[in-house]
Amino acid sequence: MKKDNIWRVLDDSKERETRQ
Repeated sequence: MKKDNIWRVLDDSKERETRQ
């Protein structure tokens, strides 16, 4: 569960960078 959360945060960060 914790690992999934980390992956989710990483994905969010990547998506945010791509959006910018």
